[in-house]
Amino acid sequence: QAVDGDGNRARCGFTITVKRKRNEYKRFQATHRGKSPLSQMVTTKRPHNHKKSSLDRSDSVLHLPPPRLSPTRGHTTQSHSSIPPQCHTVPTVPNGKMACLNKRHSKKCTPVCKEGHVFYQKFSSRPPTYICSKHRVDWKITKFIPDCSPVEKTVKAGQCPGGWEARDSYCLACPPGMFRGMAPLCQLCSKGTFSDSFGSSKCSPCPRGHSTSSLGTRSARE
Repeated sequence: QAVDGDGNRARCGFTITVKRKRNEYKRFQATHRGKSPLSQMVTTKRPHNHKKSSLDRSDSVLHLPPPRLSPTRGHTTQSHSSIPPQCHTVPTVPNGKMACLNKRHSKKCTPVCKEGHVFYQKFSSRPPTYICSKHRVDWKITKFIPDCSPVEKTVKAGQCPGGWEARDSYCLACPPGMFRGMAPLCQLCSKGTFSDSFGSSKCSPCPRGHSTSSLGTRSARE
């Protein structure tokens, strides 16, 4: 059981499913009394032409898995006529685009960065997917679209100019609404300031008599 600070209790559990690959292990003989079957198992050697797993995340800044937008089995891409009109206009992605798949009565979209750009935000597996249908429009609910920041290889790991943040052996430009001066990471612009471009080393003040409603403002119009 798990208990939070307010005394609420919850029972947690999980299930592990192990899928055995063919020819991965030799079949073990009948075990002797008192010996574990696992002690009889002998693993096969890794072949010389073995390739790295797709989960290898070396230089992970540039190796985020592509979005899953393949049509489901038995279904083909549908025409726009059956999709609600509110789904025809998808958000723009600076330095990228929305890759969309039309389904029977909805649209499924995932942001994709163009070459030389990567997502500034870190994702555990894949970037977010947005669904638009008659009953929901995800990009209007969350109002969050990942930033495709320019990326450059560093001469020396960890050393990036102002406005850029170090990631592995690369430098990523701070997205709009953020800046980096001497701090190790990009920072949100404070209230009353904004940054409207990638790679800002400082935020610009609002016009006289104006301010911003929150941190991380991306435009003087917000």
